[in-house]
Amino acid sequence: MDQILMTVREASERYSISRSKVYDIMKRSDAPKPVKFGNKNLLVIHEFDNFIFSTYANREMNERPRRNKNILGDM
Repeated sequence: MDQILMTVREASERYSISRSKVYDIMKRSDAPKPVKFGNKNLLVIHEFDNFIFSTYANREMNERPRRNKNILGDM
């Protein structure tokens, strides 16, 4: 049987990001809500996968917004 839920630690390993980054993503209003089981936050794998890939598919997870630099300088 395939695994349906994953822990925050498993998510951090799955996506190669830190656990704090997983928690940051979970705090987003548009992110799938975790299932609380005791004191653990469990994530529904297919929902979190879909969210991660649709949100971060075309950029790096840790990429910061870059300022537009005028290559030619002020003219």
